[in-house]
Amino acid sequence: MWEIDCHGLSHKKALNKIEEYLLINSVCKLVEVKIITGNSSELQEKIIKEILGPHKFDYYIPPNNSGVMLVTDSELI
Repeated sequence: MWEIDCHGLSHKKALNKIEEYLLINSVCKLVEVKIITGNSSELQEKIIKEILGPHKFDYYIPPNNSGVMLVTDSELI
């Protein structure tokens, strides 16, 4: 599983990096990524609203580590 660490990135740069990675790799059906957002629920909401929802990616935020999002392509399931 690949990781994208958003620490130190502006929200705009983080969103661009995440969207680029997910879209490029979804073509090859290779989407399984851990997105590390830290304690930014605001960034997580933006990721869900602007990327995951519109592109129909599935995600899970573990209750024991809310600073991480696990993302897969819904067609992989």
